[in-house]
Amino acid sequence: MHSAHSGDRPRRSGRLAAMALAALVAASFIADPRPVAAATGGDWPCIQRKVARLSIGQMWSGPLVEGEWQADAAIRDLAPKLASRRLPVEEAAPLIDAFASTAGADKGQRLAMLFAATFEIIDRDRASVVAGIERYSKRQQALAARIGDEHLKIAELKRSSDGSNPALDRIEDAEVALNWDMRIYEERERSLTYVCEVPVLYEQRAFAIAKLIEAKLD
Repeated sequence: MHSAHSGDRPRRSGRLAAMALAALVAASFIADPRPVAAATGGDWPCIQRKVARLSIGQMWSGPLVEGEWQADAAIRDLAPKLASRRLPVEEAAPLIDAFASTAGADKGQRLAMLFAATFEIIDRDRASVVAGIERYSKRQQALAARIGDEHLKIAELKRSSDGSNPALDRIEDAEVALNWDMRIYEERERSLTYVCEVPVLYEQRAFAIAKLIEAKLD
């Protein structure tokens, strides 16, 4: 009997130490006011101001567009390339030069339509990213709420524990679930810094393309 209880002590001691550490980490998490937009209201988690859609007038000072750009095969081919972030802006310049050199008598009009097409694609893709960030934030809010519930559950399990192995097992299982959710939450938060920059990168690209096209207007 004595040896059996002695064998339990290292296992139980290790559990209690792990649970104490996890409780400290969880408490600091619950006390931290940073977690997600729920703390400040709304579903926008980025420090950058939310701009749902861009305005072409803020970037383009060239002529107003008349006509449908989809009818121009050259524009239909080039605009997606110019809009794609996979294409460095410096590599977009010679493509615009080539288009301008063969644009013909309607060069100004076609250049304006080229930017309108490029802008439309960029703005659409950027809006999709903005919506995705808000969905991402909602998932983080839900996960933060679950972590809070798990923390309360662990505290209740500890209060009601009789010190038996089954009771300790329940606490340990709850601690494992809490630690896993906290790890997922923190990894997502780290990636959020980059994700929040993506709409800005789209906006910067639209502006850069606008200046390249405007430079070709007579």
